[in-house]
Amino acid sequence: MKQFFDTAALQDHPLRRLVDFLTNEEANEKAKKYEDMRFVGYVLDIGFDTTTIITSDAFKTAVGGVPRNSMLIMVPQSFDKFPMHFTLLRVLESAPTPLSHDDQKTYFELHKRSMPELDIFTAANLQWAALKTGILGMFYPNPDPDKTNSVEFLGDINNFASAHRYRVYAPTDDLLDLIINSMVPMENQFSIGKLRMTECRLPLPNKPLPDVSVQISPKDFVGSRTAMFGKTRLGKSNIVKLLAESIIKTTEATKNVGQLIFDINGEYSNDNPQDGNSSLRSAYVARCEVYALTEKKATKSKPLKLNFYEQPNSSLPVLASLLNTSGKNSIYINAFSSVELPDIESTVKITDPGLKIRAVRKVMMYWAILKRAGYSANESKLKAIFPLSNNVGEFNPGYAKELRMAVHNV
Repeated sequence: MKQFFDTAALQDHPLRRLVDFLTNEEANEKAKKYEDMRFVGYVLDIGFDTTTIITSDAFKTAVGGVPRNSMLIMVPQSFDKFPMHFTLLRVLESAPTPLSHDDQKTYFELHKRSMPELDIFTAANLQWAALKTGILGMFYPNPDPDKTNSVEFLGDINNFASAHRYRVYAPTDDLLDLIINSMVPMENQFSIGKLRMTECRLPLPNKPLPDVSVQISPKDFVGSRTAMFGKTRLGKSNIVKLLAESIIKTTEATKNVGQLIFDINGEYSNDNPQDGNSSLRSAYVARCEVYALTEKKATKSKPLKLNFYEQPNSSLPVLASLLNTSGKNSIYINAFSSVELPDIESTVKITDPGLKIRAVRKVMMYWAILKRAGYSANESKLKAIFPLSNNVGEFNPGYAKELRMAVHNV
């Protein structure tokens, strides 16, 4: 009766997959369909951080192999006193067994005597081995009352029993989907590809590789710090492209997220005809704007440069930095570098005549210094920026006639 109510409570729960999986394993074991089972082995030693399991060649072959870094699940032999849950393991390396020394002696004698084959009893004994696994955490029903039909995952375990009380399995695609995607927010899910346990893609005969789609949600990345690590040529740049694309596509309606990509190698903004790949810019022309130091014929872009004359507030700090790094320091240079210049747009909008003319004079003095230093300028464009008098088309700092005559000794 208890089992009936427990099963009914998990009818629509994600852990229903575990119930169905264990039921199917039990049925295959009773029917002696060992080739269809996902059983990997028993627990030899258990702790809070690592677990050592014993397995055999037959078990490993039946599940398609147990490569390094693959995931296994550990469950109690009985759930009579426990809620439905499982512990997630990651295969780390091979481990010695209590009989490893004896096995080595057998191998030594075998090759020493050039024995053609082993007797069936010795071969059966030698097929057993041990694997060391790391405990990644536990999946269990979410205890929050308002999240009864969801799972929770934490990176530790609250308790463990004797080693003989557990069994270890290789998860099916259905359970791998639960492990990989159950913690991903349901909002705006986006597939970035298929799950691969290892770099090697060679399957064992009649044992297909996992076919599990990996989902992400831009909600996990927007406003968060994310780092991407991996070996060369394993697809880090491609993953970053997919992340950027997922944010573009899932915010198509709201357009409430902006992305700034520093594309040093041009792989996100330029198409690659050799590989038949299009860039983010080509795929989403309306959402992407490219700025480049040097414009390419096939990529429309805006200049990624400062106009010293038209952007005085941004260009003066650049000049100050260059002067400082070049070692050219003096009282006059430091005084020049410490000046804070207004930007053109805000200067034009100033309504107070006194404040406006003083801001204009600052900018025009800066222009005069740039001109004397040899920086060319579009003077006709600059003359129209500050129309302070009726004489539009002239550089007019607004000085009185007497002052101008005194300055020029006229």
